[in-house]
Amino acid sequence: MPDVLIPGALGRLPAYGSNAPTTARIPMFLPSTGRISYVTPDQIASGASAVDGPVSATDNAIARFDGVTGRIIQNSAVTVADTTGAIAITGTGGVTITGTTNQFVLGTTNTTTISAAAPAASRVLSIRDAGASGSFVVGGGNAAVTLTGTGATSTGTMTTLSARVTTAALTTAAGATHVATITYTGVAASDMVFATLAGGTNTTESIILKAPCTTNTITVSITNAAAATAVNGTIIFNLLVVKL
Repeated sequence: MPDVLIPGALGRLPAYGSNAPTTARIPMFLPSTGRISYVTPDQIASGASAVDGPVSATDNAIARFDGVTGRIIQNSAVTVADTTGAIAITGTGGVTITGTTNQFVLGTTNTTTISAAAPAASRVLSIRDAGASGSFVVGGGNAAVTLTGTGATSTGTMTTLSARVTTAALTTAAGATHVATITYTGVAASDMVFATLAGGTNTTESIILKAPCTTNTITVSITNAAAATAVNGTIIFNLLVVKL
């Protein structure tokens, strides 16, 4: 049954919700809910139908369609703050992201903070900026980095939180140390760097790695701990940066 107009004097029919009758609105009966709503003459002329809602709703809540008619709305557990635009969800529901990219885009501040209000407000997970790009990554892939330098020092640049690093062919003497200075914009002295041997053409055993970091720099010391044999080729090692 379509919506029909109820004749009568304006203001004498019971108002529903906030749709109080005015001189510019006409009462309309909604058979789907058995309630009265009010529409303007322009809406009637354009063929628009009134939208019916609940008797009361949560302030700032997002309205949801009830059913498939497009005429009935209902309350929701999601609210949007008036001034800040902060979105709050009550109940046990979560946020589900669907789509071809599954992306959740955050702000551009240096730290993204995820906090739990209960049971302990102190449970806070902060994800630091991974670099100059203004975005963060977890893992960051395993980018390849090739160092330049065959003497006592070498240099290179990495742009992700993890990388597989290959030195040039080294000839570091027994008991000596080759120092690789790797530039990584965004790393800080308080961060942790893990370095592990991964191979290379060198056949000399007893290689020791040490990888402290300072602002934007990781300094990898490659020490040949062999008693008498020099390094005789490339050394490959993995680096993993953990932002703190």
